[in-house]
Amino acid sequence: ARLAFTLPHEGESVRLPNGSLITRQELFLRALEIDPGYAGCYHHLALTLPSEGSIKLPNGSLMTEQELYLKAIELNPGKARSYHNLALTLSSGGSVKLPNGSMMNQQQ
Repeated sequence: ARLAFTLPHEGESVRLPNGSLITRQELFLRALEIDPGYAGCYHHLALTLPSEGSIKLPNGSLMTEQELYLKAIELNPGKARSYHNLALTLSSGGSVKLPNGSMMNQQQ
């Protein structure tokens, strides 16, 4: 996952030692194959998605930007940035149920 942070812009790729090119998004997906409990990968994968977009994870599940932030919060409830970014996905007046069962709206 650290290699993904060396790419300055989304859509750029890096050449791996085997010669193949891989994007930031693909690097995060590969990291999740190795460690599906790595909260940071879910958070950063959400950042690679367009608004209203979704992505297929290595386990075959399809997740939206909001679901990725919720998974990051579930795995690491102390990461404030995931809550902040989740709030930005909410429409005005919208709310979402957090992994702990409480509700969160854009103002919280």
